[in-house]
Amino acid sequence: MNIESLLDQIEDIIEAGSKVPLSNKIGVDAKAIKTAIEDIRLNLPNEITQARAIVADRNNILIKAKDEAVNAVTGAQEKSRALISTAEDKVRTLVLKTEDYTKNKVAEAEAQAKQIVNTAEYELPATNLSEPTLSLKRRLWLTAAKSLFRQRQRRSQ
Repeated sequence: MNIESLLDQIEDIIEAGSKVPLSNKIGVDAKAIKTAIEDIRLNLPNEITQARAIVADRNNILIKAKDEAVNAVTGAQEKSRALISTAEDKVRTLVLKTEDYTKNKVAEAEAQAKQIVNTAEYELPATNLSEPTLSLKRRLWLTAAKSLFRQRQRRSQ
């Protein structure tokens, strides 16, 4: 029996008791009440033990849930740091490749420009820009090259 039913049994014994005339007292079966109280005392440690076990289980569940939450957050933070690091590495690699590509293209353009200027320096003195056989495009190119040639000559003086 559990404690509540034993307490209900004591109440029933008291209610079933007979009133003592000319007083507010009730005569009850003392042996039945003593038996119920003894049963309560015997059952009390079991129910207290069960309650303590339930509280301990609850506390263990809460601790485990908190640990799992901390582990989940820590894992997510580590994963995000790793992803960010990987992305940063990729960006650095792309920037370096882009810089190398740009340097190469600038070097190629400078080499081509230098070759054009050198060719123009060689060909210009012998070229007459007013010749009718020159195409308009070639005349424009030669005019620009001659201008560059003059600038170079001024700088070298």
